[in-house]
Amino acid sequence: MSASPLSHLRVVELGSGDTLGYCGKLFADFGAEVIKIEPPGGDPGRGIPPLADAGAGRRESLTFAWLNTNKRSITADPEIPADAARILALLASADLLLDARHPDDIEASPISHPMLRANHPGLAVTAISRFGEHGPYRNYLATESVCRSLAGLVKLVGAVEGPPVLPRDGQV
Repeated sequence: MSASPLSHLRVVELGSGDTLGYCGKLFADFGAEVIKIEPPGGDPGRGIPPLADAGAGRRESLTFAWLNTNKRSITADPEIPADAARILALLASADLLLDARHPDDIEASPISHPMLRANHPGLAVTAISRFGEHGPYRNYLATESVCRSLAGLVKLVGAVEGPPVLPRDGQV
């Protein structure tokens, strides 16, 4: 049997959210070694319903479990110097960083993108955010309804006199 197409890659996930989780899942499903960095106490996504029994009296999100199949996980806080050093050591042997932290958090972090690009030129750095890392809307909150409204989808549903109604079309 041949090796998986991405088995030669090491990918590090930093941050949280479904978009990040799904992107990392695709890499893991094609054989890449994906290492998810979770904050102390675990990723917030672990507690989002629907929940199932995870053993030892714990309940865990089914969506989180699906998004993180085939991944490894470590606990580290990039704002704590010792943890930042662990993450940087891991990134030294990585091919790709998938980073879903807020742009302001990235800039203020000891693991900033300019620093990574300067010190690890072989590391591909991908920032995952709704409005981009540098644009005029970079600090805007992006909820599902905001994204759908900006895409023009909310205009298409619901009564003119009533509140907007979100279409169920899998766009976000």
